[in-house]
Amino acid sequence: MRYENKQLTAKQQTILYKKRDNPGWSNTRIANAVGCSDSHVSETLRNYDPEKLNDDGTIPVPVEPDKESAGGRLKWVIISLCAQGWGLLYAFGGPSTEAVTADQALLVFGIAWLIAPVVIFADAQLQHKEYASYRPNRIVWPTIAFCVPTLGTLYYVVKRA
Repeated sequence: MRYENKQLTAKQQTILYKKRDNPGWSNTRIANAVGCSDSHVSETLRNYDPEKLNDDGTIPVPVEPDKESAGGRLKWVIISLCAQGWGLLYAFGGPSTEAVTADQALLVFGIAWLIAPVVIFADAQLQHKEYASYRPNRIVWPTIAFCVPTLGTLYYVVKRA
């Protein structure tokens, strides 16, 4: 895990110094000594360890790795939509080829049909976590994509893009 030094405010530094120098003090006593509220002391001590405070007033905090963005999830919805379309096209009289049978094409469609609601739910969930301007319903859209496979997924992609 990677760490980055975070600069704390003067009050936070003072709280951590007081707690480190006087481990037996209560939060109320620290708050009175520093001149802040008990809740500020509690929050600071909950978020930062006084023993890890550097002399320059910084504290190492773990840096989270970049998470997958919602755009990264949308590409999987589009891939599922393409697989559904390809499966339907080949299963019901698409380009004749001996390499792909109708059963194989229906299998690809079926797998894409079952995966699409899961990926749509994951995409919608990520939209809600990121507080995006468009936050699709996490239950309705996967249900529509399951009940009306290709059209539901297509409509989701159009609304989302």
